Amino acid sequence: MTTEQTEQTEQTEQTEQTEQTGQTEQTEHWTIEIDSAVCVGSGLCAGSAARAFTLDTAGRATAPESPVPAGSDLLEAAENCPAAAITLRTAEEGKEIFAP
Repeated sequence: MTTEQTEQTEQTEQTEQTEQTGQTEQTEHWTIEIDSAVCVGSGLCAGSAARAFTLDTAGRATAPESPVPAGSDLLEAAENCPAAAITLRTAEEGKEIFAP
């Protein structure tokens, strides 16, 4: 396989991964903050971005403490939260991506 073919294959694989996961950029990571005091447990976040959100035994949303790959699915989950309980920030700089 030539260098050009290898680069095309890698680019195709990256595009397919982006389409499947909704990641906006492979190297960018976001932190997720959930205000558990206002979370109503609708589960919309887990439905939109199951890779990052789960519901605990009380039905409240939980997210990983470590940064996760950025993606449109996370933004959709935050935007559609009926309780406005989700804040997204860049992992490196702490810049707000979405805040209620």
